[in-house]
Amino acid sequence: MAYGWRIALQVFLSVIQSVANIGPSIAVYNILSLLQRKDSNQDISRDLWMWVGGLAIAFIAAQWIESMYLSLMSFYELSRV
Repeated sequence: MAYGWRIALQVFLSVIQSVANIGPSIAVYNILSLLQRKDSNQDISRDLWMWVGGLAIAFIAAQWIESMYLSLMSFYELSRV
């Protein structure tokens, strides 16, 4: 099992990437839920801006994790040569 730690690392990074990629979808869902409740004369502006900020952070984090994952896999491919 010479490549066991590399396989474990790839599985770990894939799970982290999958979790990070679902973050923007959760934020969009909550934004849309808040916009639907806007008709009930509630003040939703603070909660809405919180989810918009969360969407931005989740999107940036997902893209950063994906780029780190691709860079790490490319590094391993180049180090094998």
